[in-house]
Amino acid sequence: MEKTNKLQIVYPDEEHGVRHPHCPHGPTLLFQKCNQLADKPAYAYYACAAHRDKRLCSFQLSAEQLTPQKLAKRYDLGSYIKSYKKERQKLLAGYHDDCLHYCLYCNVPLLRDDQSLHVGHEMVWNLTNDLLCDPTRFLRPLDDDKSQAQYFFDDKALKFFGKCFQSLGVTKVVCMGAPRLHAFLHNNFSEIQTFLLDFDHRLFFFYDDEYFAWYNMCNNHFFDKQQSLIFEKFLKCKPYVRWIM
Repeated sequence: MEKTNKLQIVYPDEEHGVRHPHCPHGPTLLFQKCNQLADKPAYAYYACAAHRDKRLCSFQLSAEQLTPQKLAKRYDLGSYIKSYKKERQKLLAGYHDDCLHYCLYCNVPLLRDDQSLHVGHEMVWNLTNDLLCDPTRFLRPLDDDKSQAQYFFDDKALKFFGKCFQSLGVTKVVCMGAPRLHAFLHNNFSEIQTFLLDFDHRLFFFYDDEYFAWYNMCNNHFFDKQQSLIFEKFLKCKPYVRWIM
């Protein structure tokens, strides 16, 4: 059990594997508020594992109100996943026929016919192949400490990792929340296979399921079942293969 600003997080292993209800971002965490009055029990509730801001995820359920029906409820994000993949296909299809752009305000890729809907927005114009191969070079890092706080490796760190993996004979790398490292290895080391697990949905636009899965590392939740199966296949390798996560 970990204390965080008078708030305790009750981890599943302390509850003998008791299942948690789901919010749209996967299995929730069980929080327990410490009560200074010894004669009153602590208040326990389930809330989102990824977001600490109710504006981003408003799910909150008292532990006392948990029922089998609420425990069994699941949120279908299939429509979102399909829309993200559709945008990616549009981007790939339009790359050779038209100039590609990216709206930093709406966080969507654009073709020429889409620009009228984004007048006045901050844009990245004419995306080059180099930028498409490493979108972290133009995407803004997400910096909300109550949700996602992204920190991209600089070039010096990337080269260091690359040399280390080469010297160790590593041929597979799972990049968890490290999209720039994934891009660097994928673009510069043909002998190294990489797979990116990340909560940032924007990466859907640039990577297909062979290399990327939309993933919540706070609760080990895959949003797309198909991607999770591909990742499991990626992990299967010969005993002599060296891989690192």
